[in-house]
Amino acid sequence: MTRSTTLYRRVLGEVFDSLPPEIKGVHDLPEGGVARGRCHVRRGRCLFARWIATMLRFPSPGRNLPVTVRFEHRDSREVWRRDFAGHEMTSIQEPAKAGGRLVERFGPCAVELAVPAGPDGLRLEPRRMWLFGVPLPRFLLPQIQASERVLRGRFRFDVRIALPLLGLLVHYRAYLLPVTAVGEDGPARDE
Repeated sequence: MTRSTTLYRRVLGEVFDSLPPEIKGVHDLPEGGVARGRCHVRRGRCLFARWIATMLRFPSPGRNLPVTVRFEHRDSREVWRRDFAGHEMTSIQEPAKAGGRLVERFGPCAVELAVPAGPDGLRLEPRRMWLFGVPLPRFLLPQIQASERVLRGRFRFDVRIALPLLGLLVHYRAYLLPVTAVGEDGPARDE
């Protein structure tokens, strides 16, 4: 896959070029690209919410955990393999039928996300969701707050997922550096 056809370039079109270089660098990694960093993870307190988070393979709680994300390009899709201190979470992202959106799949869940973007970064905003292929009514949609920004010269992501009535499933935030921008020992501890 060439740089001009990476998933986020296709979904965002010309807007992609307005993103900060640190964000473009992560989304424009070549085939087999890898980014590393450090991450903080929280989980909700409700037992049922914790069970759902475990079933969806969301990361376990921890502070300053090493995180590695491997990006694999497959036709029009990207497979994201996230490793949070040895705990793997995989999703598949692909263009949605609606322009400027993508669909992310985690196991039996698929979420259509709008991707508003600009010079300050981007957000991922849920629009529709399917569970085992069945569309969920809007009142059951998860509350997802996801963003990518640059802070102190580093690509930062912040993802918070909650469910109506159950509350927080998981909240993880981290910084990532493409491996080509990282020394042999990997990225330094997060400040």
